[in-house]
This record gives sequence, structure tokens and C-alpha cells, in this order.
Amino acid sequence: MVLQWTVVHALESTNDGQLPLLWYKEEANRERDFIKEVCFSQDGHVICSPFAFGFRLFSPTIDCSVYVDPHQYTDMKPSELIEVNTTIGHRSVVLTTRCSPVHMLFASGCLDGRVCFNQPCLA
Repeated sequence: MVLQWTVVHALESTNDGQLPLLWYKEEANRERDFIKEVCFSQDGHVICSPFAFGFRLFSPTIDCSVYVDPHQYTDMKPSELIEVNTTIGHRSVVLTTRCSPVHMLFASGCLDGRVCFNQPCLA
């Protein structure tokens, strides 16, 4: 099995010019010849990642609310993302996910060309 990482880096560099790693999640990659495309929710608090025949939703916090002061990046240790939802619904491996810019709505596309629209409940 091939493993890959979903990671979140800071948008501002530290004094040494590096973009610090904030959160991460190790995931299995079922299709070795393809790069999976993750996306962020409209508020930036949820990451949608293709996973097998569906997708998983991750957040740095269990209640999907996060704010990190940019000045804390240098002191922050990387931590594992929390899986808040898993949705399986395709007949083929999902390779890409996209988020609506205005609604809590995700689209997922799989290797056989099908697209599913999902409105997950995070409560």
C-alpha cells in the first residue's frame, strides 16, 4: 500500500523563510499513478480529501472551528488533523474534490468520470 500525506502549512513564512507545518494526516493512496486533489471549505476550517470510493473531511478541531494567530506559528507544533466525516458513494476511486464557495456543499469526482454532490452534516 502506498501512503501519502495531507498537510497544512502556514501562509506566512517564519524568520528563517520556512512555511511551518501546522497539521497533517497520513492517508492511503489506492491509485498510484494519480495525484489526489484536496480542497478547503469556504470558511477554510474543513479540508475535503478523496478517500477510496468517497472522501473524508478533516479539521484541526473536533468542532471545525479554528483560528491560529500568525504570530504563534513559530511556537506551534504540528498536530494530526481530526477526521470529522467520511462519505462513501462512488463505484470507482475518487481523485478530486471541490467545495462550493457559498454553501457547505462538496463535489467529488472519480476515475470513471462520475461526479457526486454532497452536503455533509458536521454536527
